[in-house]
Amino acid sequence: MTSAASTAQTTLHVIAAMTKNRISAASLKALKTCEDVYRYAIRSFGMIYSELTKDAMSANYDVSVIGPEADRCVKALEAAKVDAPQISQGNRNSQLYSAIGNEITATFN
Repeated sequence: MTSAASTAQTTLHVIAAMTKNRISAASLKALKTCEDVYRYAIRSFGMIYSELTKDAMSANYDVSVIGPEADRCVKALEAAKVDAPQISQGNRNSQLYSAIGNEITATFN
């Protein structure tokens, strides 16, 4: 999950850079939603291993909700008509890492 957190951090940097550009209010709102999603993902991916040794069920839940959180970013970008291939790839990566993490942590329950 270290790789997942690192990938999420990279996407967060892309989002932060985009918010510094002149963009519409709708685009800024979408990017802020994505920023929230990625801050959450970084925290969640980062704590999975330590949580796994204490409470496997919580670790499984935490990694499982990252995928649906990434969906919030996808929907926000679509609604604002923001074309951001790097963020879209980050969303796919987060969904994939979430699914992988879900399968791994489920074996500990």
